[in-house]
Amino acid sequence: MIPLRYHLRSLFERRAMAGTAALGVALSVLVLGMVVALRTGLAAALGRSGAMDVAMVLRAGSEAELTSQFPAADVARVLVAPSIQAGPDGQPLAEAEVVVTMSFDRAGGDGISSLVLRGIGPRSLALRAGLRIAQGRAPAPGADEAMIGSALVGRFAGLRLGGQLPLGLRPLTVVGVLDARGGVVDSEIWADRDAVQRATGREALMSSVRVRLRAPSELEPLRSRVEQDRSLELHVESEPAYFERQRDRSAAFVLGIGTLVCAGFALAALLGAAVTLHALVAGRKTEIGVLRALGFSASQVLASFLLESVMVSLAGGALGIAGALALSGLELSLVNPANFSEVVFSLEPSLGMLGGAGAMALGMGLCGGLVPALRAARTRPAEAIRDRD
Repeated sequence: MIPLRYHLRSLFERRAMAGTAALGVALSVLVLGMVVALRTGLAAALGRSGAMDVAMVLRAGSEAELTSQFPAADVARVLVAPSIQAGPDGQPLAEAEVVVTMSFDRAGGDGISSLVLRGIGPRSLALRAGLRIAQGRAPAPGADEAMIGSALVGRFAGLRLGGQLPLGLRPLTVVGVLDARGGVVDSEIWADRDAVQRATGREALMSSVRVRLRAPSELEPLRSRVEQDRSLELHVESEPAYFERQRDRSAAFVLGIGTLVCAGFALAALLGAAVTLHALVAGRKTEIGVLRALGFSASQVLASFLLESVMVSLAGGALGIAGALALSGLELSLVNPANFSEVVFSLEPSLGMLGGAGAMALGMGLCGGLVPALRAARTRPAEAIRDRD
């Protein structure tokens, strides 16, 4: 077997060409790592929302709260279900909400974007697990006030404590900042339900009803009761199931677009590595002839050049993985295809990303180096010496 130090010395002497090939692999691996981290971060932001003992009632056939509208009069007929837990005051632990989108100017004048505006009631905050008010207070009932998610602070004009948000003829004053610990609520604006209904002309309509069940097992009785009443035309599902559906749809969108971009980078890097390695082989005919003359077999020469290709590729892969890990925690914003509003989340590299990136780098090394390695193995000693002369 050809000694390892031979390969290390060979790569060092040709470090410029080897570095070019490694850089191409690194860029491809970095793109792959960012795509996976984007998908993981977005899925985590949506997946952190939802409790097993909370159910959501939406209009039948609606994919999301934004597309769900049903008469406000239907809410009272839902709340009489015995599956819903009662609060200390004897009233059902439930709240009807209105969900719309609004356009806001980005801070610094960098375009506009749509954000979710949620009209809430007195029990909305208590129905969310792990949600707290990080600064300020909740909007007072009937007041022109709002709370904003922590991920929005400073990203858009007026989205700060004490800021003013335009809503119809009466602006909303930001009186609080919500913290959902990375959940989807961090990208929402909450205001009094009546104020949102007045401003949007939806006084007689609701988007959803959240209810706390007496136990998770009460979901099916509630679903049967509501969905079998054909006059309601409503659908019931658990909160985790709702967010899982939103998460899968959004993650599939990110993964699909990212895969196309990553495939383009990978193909370019693969071709670049193959061209570079071909050049390395073409300039080493005499060296290959000497190796064969010293008694190394064609299979050993093949393995030798393939090993060099893999070493270059893995070095580039390690560089790309390091770059992806360095971006961990970076906050990005993306339009959620489930409701066409912006959601802010953090890049979250995973063990699966590391394994996939390593496998990609190894595959690129094997594929890119196979043809040059075969060419080297087929070189005859006499031919190499004759070309030198």
